[in-house]
Amino acid sequence: MRVCIVTLQKSINSGSYWQAKALGLALEKLGHTVFYYDYAYALKSRIQKYTNILDMVAAQDLSEGIKYISALRSFSKLQKEMPLTKEIDTIDCFILGSDTIWNLESKTLAAKLDVLWGRKFRNKKVITYAGSAANAREELFKKDPRIGEAVSSWSAISVRDQYTREIIAQHTTKDIQLVCDPTLLLQKADYAGMVERKSDADYIFMYVFKELSPEQSDALVSFAKSIGLKIVQGVNGKRRKAADFSVENSPMSFLQHMLGARYVITDTFHGTMFSINLHKQFVAINRGKNKVNEALQ
Repeated sequence: MRVCIVTLQKSINSGSYWQAKALGLALEKLGHTVFYYDYAYALKSRIQKYTNILDMVAAQDLSEGIKYISALRSFSKLQKEMPLTKEIDTIDCFILGSDTIWNLESKTLAAKLDVLWGRKFRNKKVITYAGSAANAREELFKKDPRIGEAVSSWSAISVRDQYTREIIAQHTTKDIQLVCDPTLLLQKADYAGMVERKSDADYIFMYVFKELSPEQSDALVSFAKSIGLKIVQGVNGKRRKAADFSVENSPMSFLQHMLGARYVITDTFHGTMFSINLHKQFVAINRGKNKVNEALQ
C-alpha cells in the first residue's frame, strides 16, 4: 500500500523528526511504501530560524550561533532524505500524526488545519495515529465547524493521550484508540544502529527547553559533582547555568547523546519517551504537559 504520513517532519525539533521517522520505518517493516506529505511552512516560521541566529550573535554567544547553524544544516540534510510528495490521487491511505498536529494554540499549526486534520484528503482513506492536541484549550475545538467535518471523515482514530481523546470524542461516536508514540515502535537496538554511539557514559544529558529554577540547577550541579560527571546541554540557545558545555540540537546528535548518557534530565515529551525506551535513569520535570504526565502515569 502507498501510505502518506501527514505530520511535522519539517519542524526544527529532534523529537518531531524522530516521531516522523519512526512511524515511517514501522510502516515500511509492515511492507508499505511510505511518503510524507509536503506542505509549506508559514513565512514567519522560516524567518524565525534566522532571527534566532541573530539573537545569539547579539548576545555575544557566537559559539551557540555556530552550533545552531550546524543544527539547521543537519535538519535540512535529514529532511531532504525523507520521501516527500504533494500527490493525493496516487496515495492509498493518509495517516495523520503523530506529534501535536492538532494544537490549535499554535497559529502555525492552526493555519494548516485543512492539511493536518485531513480535510484536504477528504476523498481518500484517512486514519490517525497518535495525534495530540497538546494543552490547547477545549473551546478552540468547539467553535470551528471544520473540526467536526474532518473528524467525521476519518476511517479509524487513534490518539496519544487521554486529553486529546476527550476532545476528539466530542465530534464522533467512533471508537478512539489510545496508542503509544511512534518513537516507541522502534527498540533500543534499532536506534543504536543509526548512529555512532559515544563509548563512555561520563555525562548527564540535560535536554530541557526551559531554564531550571535556581533550586533545581543547584541540586543538579551538586549531584553531578558528587558522582564526578559533566552536564551536557542538548538544546540550542543560551547556555543553561548548570551546563558544563553544550552540543548542537540535531536529530543524530540528540540520539547519540541520549544513547551515551548515564543520566538524563528533561522537560520534553520526546526526551521522556527516549529515556524510557533507551532504559535511562532520568528525571522528567513537571511543566504541566498533559502528554508527559499521562505517559508517566
